[in-house]
Amino acid sequence: MQSLLEKHPKLDLALAQKIKDKFPTADPEGIALTIEYVERVKAKGKDLAFFDKMISGAQKGGNADEIRGAAISKFCFTKITEEAAAPFQKHAADVKKPSETAPKEAKPQEAPKKEPAAKEEAKEKPVEKEWVPSEEILEGMKDAEEGCEVYETNYATNSEMVSHLVEDGEASEPVAAAMLSVDRKLFVPSAFAASAYHDHPLPLNETRRIPQPALTARMCEATCVKEGMTVLEVGTGCGYQTAVLAALVGKKGKVVSIELTPEIAEAAKKKLAQLKIKNVEIIVGDASLGHKAGAPYDAIIVPAVAPSIPRPLSEQLKEGGKMVIPLGPQNSKQKLTLVEKQGGKVSEKRLADVMFVPLIGKYGFEKEEKQPVKKEAPKKEQEAEEEEAEGGEEAEEEESPKQKPEAKLEEEEGEEEDLEPSEKEAPKEKPEAKEEEKPAEDEEDEDPDEK
Repeated sequence: MQSLLEKHPKLDLALAQKIKDKFPTADPEGIALTIEYVERVKAKGKDLAFFDKMISGAQKGGNADEIRGAAISKFCFTKITEEAAAPFQKHAADVKKPSETAPKEAKPQEAPKKEPAAKEEAKEKPVEKEWVPSEEILEGMKDAEEGCEVYETNYATNSEMVSHLVEDGEASEPVAAAMLSVDRKLFVPSAFAASAYHDHPLPLNETRRIPQPALTARMCEATCVKEGMTVLEVGTGCGYQTAVLAALVGKKGKVVSIELTPEIAEAAKKKLAQLKIKNVEIIVGDASLGHKAGAPYDAIIVPAVAPSIPRPLSEQLKEGGKMVIPLGPQNSKQKLTLVEKQGGKVSEKRLADVMFVPLIGKYGFEKEEKQPVKKEAPKKEQEAEEEEAEGGEEAEEEESPKQKPEAKLEEEEGEEEDLEPSEKEAPKEKPEAKEEEKPAEDEEDEDPDEK
């Protein structure tokens, strides 16, 4: 079986051996091809019923080889599913424990012998209502899901999602191990549980988002988070990235996470407590101010866009430390930026174009700007507008290479500039950048100062 690795370097030899033990007459090369086929089918969301139909069809045809092949495929699918679920059985058990014990505690309160006051107190306990997404949110999710289907990034399991991040070069071995230890589905609202492992952002509520898995991995990689570090997270959100960072720094390290909204912070605390993650401190407050008491930090991760680098964060970054933060306007193209501190100065390097929710606070944005909602036109008018838009987009695609100055391309490839932390307090006008952006026709690419 070992020789198969030359032709199939990503082959799971342990799984191949299990199949060989179960079906001794099976050809090793055929086993390798079957595993690859089953993984592809599983990635497209197929379940056990798919393989049952395959066996039924083969039996009707009466071909013995086809029947055996279908049986091997089903066995392979079952083993892959079992292995993917194994690392998270402990987490699932921990999550279930509180709900299993709750009824036992509630029974004495409901017993007839208890005083009426105790009954009333039990009735008055607030029940947490589950968030119901608006139609606007659901429409946005449809577009995201269509994109995932086109690019085949709608993964079915956590392990499959992480393995593709490794293949795409987004996650190294330590980051992959940390992400495998944290089941993303546990942090996702139930309305979007089916999309938990799809590689796109998910709504946490009407205004907040859970970052795309690829960006979670990229931000961990950019800041070189490793065991024993002290990390500051600016914006806790659902707690998923917090848990990944906690796994990376280990028991010897610590994650300090600041969250502006008390309800969101409390929900994240409960979730991390259920998973028995203890090396995290969640603080409610203005995240743009950081947390001076825990400074200096080896790494700072900011999963929210700011107009410029918040001065307190650059001051709280340790000498030689790294920070990753998206910079730019709200509701438009932003630059994921790597900030490094050397000799008391910070340098910037642009990593990628991104879209994040705004960082609200003294050194962020004063308030969140809502995206303009386009009123629905009658069907005939809407269809005509869509046809015009498609024609315009094609024309823009043809012209765009000529419109984009070479200087701007070089800038996007990543210039590094040294700036004092004090100079980063507020966004400054860049006349040259404005002149370069003027030719662009898309209103979303305009400089926010010009608006």
